[in-house]
Formats: sequence, C-alpha cells, structure tokens
Amino acid sequence: MASKLERYTPNVSITVEGSRQSELERAVVGLFVDDVLEGHSMFSLTLFDELDERTLQFKWLDSSLLDPAAGKEISISIDYTDSSSGAGEPIFTGYITALSPSFPSSGTPSLTVEGYDHSYRLQKTGSQKTFAKMNDYSDIVKKIAIMNSVGIGKVDQTGVKPKDSVIIDAEQSDYIFLRKLAERFGFYFFMRGKRIHFVDPARSKQSPITLKWGKDLISFSPRMSAVQVVTGVNVTGYSQERANEPIKAEAAPGDIGFLEQGAKSAADLVKSGGLGPVKINLHSYSVGSDQEAKAVAKAIMIRANNSFIEGTCECIGNPAIRAGSDVKIEGAGKRFEGIYRVTKARHSLGTEGYTMSLNLMRGGA
Repeated sequence: MASKLERYTPNVSITVEGSRQSELERAVVGLFVDDVLEGHSMFSLTLFDELDERTLQFKWLDSSLLDPAAGKEISISIDYTDSSSGAGEPIFTGYITALSPSFPSSGTPSLTVEGYDHSYRLQKTGSQKTFAKMNDYSDIVKKIAIMNSVGIGKVDQTGVKPKDSVIIDAEQSDYIFLRKLAERFGFYFFMRGKRIHFVDPARSKQSPITLKWGKDLISFSPRMSAVQVVTGVNVTGYSQERANEPIKAEAAPGDIGFLEQGAKSAADLVKSGGLGPVKINLHSYSVGSDQEAKAVAKAIMIRANNSFIEGTCECIGNPAIRAGSDVKIEGAGKRFEGIYRVTKARHSLGTEGYTMSLNLMRGGA
C-alpha cells in the first residue's frame, strides 16, 4: 500500500490574515487537521526552525506572523500536484492559539503551531442573553451568529416554536448552548469557515464518496452492536402553560428516516429479530409543546439508532471528505458494506504522504 501513496504528491496552501505564506509552506514537515462534526475543529503544524546567528532570533518561533496572542486567522488547504482545479475550500479556517518549540540535544529545532476553528469565538461567557418571541429555535441560532460577528451558513428550521422567553445565563457560553440545542433536536452544530451551521441530518442529501478496500481504503475497523439501539421512545413532560396536562410524544422506527436502498434501519432489524421491541420511557422531561416533545423523542431515537455500526478507517487523502460527509464503503463484506456518515476526519500530511483517518457511523445494515 505504501507504493500507492508515493504516486500522490500533495500541496499545502497556507494563508495568514488572507496573505499566502509560501515560505511557511516550504518549512512544513508535518501537518494534521481534525475536522469534527460535533466539537471544535483544530490543526497542528510542525515546522523546521532555524536560528539566525546574527540576530539570535529563530525564524518562526520569534516571528510575529505566528503570535498566538495576536488572534490571527489562518486557513489551510490541501490539493494534489496533478489537480486541474487547484485548492478548493480550505479544510481549516480559524485562529492560531498555541506555539510549542522543541530544542533537541542534537539536530534541528522544530516548532509546532496549533489552533482552533471559529467556534473558539463562541466559548467565552459574559452577560445574560434573552431571546423573546422567536418563531423557531433556528432564529435563536441566527441571532447568536450575528451577536458573535460570525456568518450564517446552512441553518435548518426545527419546526418548533420556543417558549416566550429563552435565556442563556451569564455562566453558559453560546457554544455550549448551541451544542445542547443541536443534541436536543438531533441536529449537527459546527463551524465551516467563518459560518455557523445548524443542520438536520435527515435533510442532508449528498452523493457519497466511494472508498474501496484495496484501492482507496487502507484499513477499516467497524463494530456492530445492538446494545444501545431502541425501537421506540416515549417522552412525557410538563410546561408552565400546561401544568395540569402532561405533554406526550412517541417516536417509532418510521421516524428515523433511514433511506439507504437495500438496507434496513437498526431499529427495524432489532424489532424483527430475537431481541423484540426495546422501548425507553422518559418522564418529567422539560418540553414546551407537543411538537417539541416529538422532536426530542425523534432525536433520541435517531442517536440510538446511529450507534448500531461505528468504526474507523484510514484512506488516501481526499480534501473533499469532511466531517458530515457520506462515504460508501465497498469490498468489506455484505454486512458492513454501505453508506456511512463521517463524524470526524483527520487530514494528515507526513512521511507517508497525504492520508486520512475517519470516524464513521451507520444506522442500519
């Protein structure tokens, strides 16, 4: 497999504050970017450094270009030498946040530069925020983006009207609020470039990228488990507006929306198998309406279903594969072939060329 990797010659493009840094690119000896679906994306860049004997300053360590206190924006792209289209959308855009030099007893000093994506801007706590009379929870997401001076990407509606007043207390960051909100409705919240995305995965239609064992796929290690899969979720809650009347909702396998041709959802497989129906009941859940209770039940059902097959793989680097992408695994046997959602993509550049390691999940077989 190593001989195949040698045929690929990757190019790295780095910009800092919008300016291309060709000299910095030539100093790169190692790079990885963690593109994460539910969390912070980050990068780590290793450079050879050198001491100027006249000024007694290091070329990169003492350069203002990489000062983590300056809040400078960095973008990283990867493409291949024979690519006619050139570098596409950066695989990382964010801030330089840390420097770690290494001074060995012999040999050349090196410097590791690290940083996080623009969700870093949403981490700080501050004053209490109140959102009143919103038509949909997605309106709150857009308001938070504007308040933090970041762009609005794909933001799907939840179909749920919030209660009259939604409060983010001063001790909770906007990032944590959005993570919890996304989890509540089974959405993905992430930053891509400078934009917030708040996406319903059921509405995310895309063409999968094929990874075939022995060709693009270097290794593949899946695990199938029915332990967390459920065939039904019942939610019972109360609200101040309906204090004497419980709010109830139920989610069933039909709510999962698993549409892969020729495969069944994990819930359908479990329901028709020897395990029989497996339902969970949640009482005293904080919900404001029947629609919200239904959305919560459906989200719990889908998350449990997606735990059915989880795994990792290593493949030849492809900048088009991002967290949230779908990949089609081929050549791995009937049970494990199919379409998987990428939850984390690590782009790595080193002595073996450009490779990727992916975290995958699949809600059926």
